[in-house]
Amino acid sequence: MKKILAILLCLLMMLTFVACDSGEDYDDDNGGTGAATTKATESAAVKYYVNVGSVKVELGADADAIITAL
Repeated sequence: MKKILAILLCLLMMLTFVACDSGEDYDDDNGGTGAATTKATESAAVKYYVNVGSVKVELGADADAIITAL
């Protein structure tokens, strides 16, 4: 009886996880809601800078732009 109850509880838990899935794809390439959320969090993010000599380098910036600036 305990095994059947445990199996039923596991099935109920799996159904709960499946029911919570919205089915939307949050890929940045498709331009869906995931891309808008990512852009909003990027603009609200704090940007950090490091001074290398007289050049102010943003952490996480494009490497080519940093190399040419240095």
